[in-house]
Amino acid sequence: MKLSFSLVVSSMLSTALGTVIPARQVDDPKSCCFNLQDTTSGKHVRQDAHTGELFVDDSSLPEGRYCINQKINSKVLYDRRNNACILTSPRNSVECLDGTPGGDTWQLVRNVGEDIFLEDYGSIDFNVCNVNGRQKIFGAKPPGGLDCKLTHLSADNRAGQCNSYAGGAKVMPIS
Repeated sequence: MKLSFSLVVSSMLSTALGTVIPARQVDDPKSCCFNLQDTTSGKHVRQDAHTGELFVDDSSLPEGRYCINQKINSKVLYDRRNNACILTSPRNSVECLDGTPGGDTWQLVRNVGEDIFLEDYGSIDFNVCNVNGRQKIFGAKPPGGLDCKLTHLSADNRAGQCNSYAGGAKVMPIS
């Protein structure tokens, strides 16, 4: 009896917690929201909901949707489940798994031309590396021993506070 009561309470608690932080179905109008696209392959970044890891070329995963609230200058990148994205240490992979922001300095910048790129720690360089047959996203300095290609992540399908940016011809933060 005691065990079944604990299971019922545990089940109710996990259900309640699941409803407290739902996946965001619409973009936050106070933020700049976008999809990420790997500029090397032209494919959208996809996210594993269980690990928070970002991949390219894995059609079994949903496309990621990300937001930065640039009006408060937070420099925090959130996924659609309101998890803060970080470059992990020491592997330097991009993961969005926890609501607690790290020390990352995410922002969008316009490069020469029309492309708008994701930047972290002052760099728009990312790497797509083959990890167990999957193309995983890493920061500018991926771990050694992996087959990697340098890329940039462009922000497309933008909505919210970034949609009307008309920027200049040099790399600069969107404001």
